[in-house]
Amino acid sequence: MRLFRRRFKTPDGQWQTIKTWSVRVSVRGRVQEVSLGVRDRRAAEIEAGKLVQHAELDAVGAGDPFRKHRATPLATHIADFKTTLSARGVVKKYLADRIDCLEAFVEWANVKVLSDVDLAKASAWIADLKARPILTSDGQPTGVTLSPRTVNRHFQALRQFGLWLVRCQRIAFDPFAGLVPQNEAIDRRHVRRSFTPHEVAKLLAAARRRPLKLAEKQRTRAGVSEPKRARLVALGGARAAIYAIAVGTGLRRGEIARLRWCDVDLERARVSVTAASAKSRREQSVDLHPNLVEELKAIRPRGAPTTDLVFAKSVFPSIRTFWADLARARIPRVDAEGRVVDFHALRHTFVTWLAASGAHPRTAQALARHASIETTMERYTDVRLLDLRGTVAKLPVPTLDRRAKTRCAPTPAENPLSLPLSLSGATSLQLVAPRAQEPREVEDAPDRQASRKYAQGTATRMERVMGLEPTTFSLGSRLPEVVTPCSDATSGEASRPLSPPLSLDPRTANSIRLARELLAQAGSASDPTALIAAARLLLTPAEASDSGIARNGAG
Repeated sequence: MRLFRRRFKTPDGQWQTIKTWSVRVSVRGRVQEVSLGVRDRRAAEIEAGKLVQHAELDAVGAGDPFRKHRATPLATHIADFKTTLSARGVVKKYLADRIDCLEAFVEWANVKVLSDVDLAKASAWIADLKARPILTSDGQPTGVTLSPRTVNRHFQALRQFGLWLVRCQRIAFDPFAGLVPQNEAIDRRHVRRSFTPHEVAKLLAAARRRPLKLAEKQRTRAGVSEPKRARLVALGGARAAIYAIAVGTGLRRGEIARLRWCDVDLERARVSVTAASAKSRREQSVDLHPNLVEELKAIRPRGAPTTDLVFAKSVFPSIRTFWADLARARIPRVDAEGRVVDFHALRHTFVTWLAASGAHPRTAQALARHASIETTMERYTDVRLLDLRGTVAKLPVPTLDRRAKTRCAPTPAENPLSLPLSLSGATSLQLVAPRAQEPREVEDAPDRQASRKYAQGTATRMERVMGLEPTTFSLGSRLPEVVTPCSDATSGEASRPLSPPLSLDPRTANSIRLARELLAQAGSASDPTALIAAARLLLTPAEASDSGIARNGAG
């Protein structure tokens, strides 16, 4: 390695020395002379040492693979990126938009080489775009900033360029990976709406009649000749057919314009979209409505070659022609809510009509030829044209008849295990058989009769009166044969007598007699279970123990 300063000879024969240092290195027999671009000798020695180190590492395959690309001008990388997109066959408009966004970033950030690009500069550029006002045709600011969708176009260009750099191994990491897209939902400037069936009918009628009406208005004196009248009628019919195909198939404007007769199968009612015409660059097909099949048969010329366009360029409506047809049909381009209608709104109408007809979302996605079902459901479906109220009305919601008598609980005859007990009309008690002693088969009783038979054998098991005394079941376990269920009090039938009769001492019998007299005043004298409960209430614990109605030793 040798440092030196280059010398050159001037036109007058004098030798002059360049102020910057250069280095001559030899790596594996290969001599190189490189200008270091520094004037200080110490700095030149450091740069020369790095150059020699990099050259030796590259010679053995251990060098930095990204060092050369970092020093390459950024314009060279953008040119290579453009070549890659062109080789992929993208649309020219898309390609020009991507390159314009990248060049705008390079100019704003004043970056020269790839090593100058970082996340901070990209974020500052996106922030500047968000605050940048829209200019008029004469360059005056309008006071309205760029929409989030426009800002996202520049964001997508940076992200795509960063991913391309990583895939091509020109940089170790994506410098734009930290950028976040803008939320387009909060500020949508161009919101399309779908046509109603009535508006579509008016648009087709206006497109069919407008060419002839316009010619008749312009030639009020001379009139319209028959050959010209026939051409104008055919022109109006072709425009109406174009709008009908757009709203009946969901084909895009460019796809309809490039449609040939060989792509239309009228026998199978299907239209094939070639990969060159499709947005996804894949072969696709769309089914035709029977009405569209008849319309295409009517407008097809006799003996027309299969390679001819279905709609010639001379009859295909331009944007201004579509606007004129809207005005003729008295359909506003912008509604009261700021939503617009254009030619692509016919495709939105097709998807909305699919949803309104009850088509499955996956079916709508397949017919719309979308890669994502979110695009079909969120962007192309106009919820306002759907019959939301009618859909809710179809739900099987049960009717609520307040006049019907609803029984919230079974009567005593249906469930003898739960009997109300009223004393002098002041206190309401309930006797419930203990759950621990109930067999599980009661839940599986096939009908009410079987449930009653089961209840007749288990009605004597009673729980204590809640809040009055401790739990005891001695009376039900020791006298299982003395209690029989009674008929429903509302049926008017007499209560069944106790069989066999109770064998009790005179004091207990007197207590039961007193209880019967008390219950007779409350209307429950026909209920033997209530009589025993009343007797238990009248007896003291010691008297109950002497009379044989002890409660498992509980005092």
